[in-house]
Amino acid sequence: MTDIEHLKKPLSEETKGSTTRKKSGPAKSVRKLEEKIRELTEQIERNRDVALRRLADMDNLLKSKDREMANTVKMANHNAVMAMLPFLDSLESAIQANPEDKNIVTLRNQFVKIMKELGLTRIEAKGKRYDPFEHEVVALGDDGEDGAVIEEIQAGYKLNNEVIRTSKVIVSKRGDKK
Repeated sequence: MTDIEHLKKPLSEETKGSTTRKKSGPAKSVRKLEEKIRELTEQIERNRDVALRRLADMDNLLKSKDREMANTVKMANHNAVMAMLPFLDSLESAIQANPEDKNIVTLRNQFVKIMKELGLTRIEAKGKRYDPFEHEVVALGDDGEDGAVIEEIQAGYKLNNEVIRTSKVIVSKRGDKK
């Protein structure tokens, strides 16, 4: 075919095959790109979910470690305070034996202040109503109101509002009157 014959052909016939290719080519490319976008979007969502789960796991781990550390400190304080209670009892006994000795009173007051800073508080017993969670009855008496603590034999203590040693007490118990 010569150059002139080529020019004589109708344009529609000459471009017929290329037009079809052009129409199907871009449509296939668009579909492939849309599919690739869909796959990548799904992958992004999966990665996002994994990242969020790992962040949540890390947050839970940190909270767990904080609770564990707080419990360790609490137990260390508990053990230290429990080991020092007999010394506090000895100071109290020394004061009862010799109330005039200001040195012992001063030592006891300093020691009590330190123990308070650790969270120790004394359980009030004498004159209070018997509470089985705070008091241990060692004897019964008949003075005073029924169920009231008449005398405290040994002091009880709470550490951070948790009873660590009950008070040993004498409680009033009135019999039936006839």
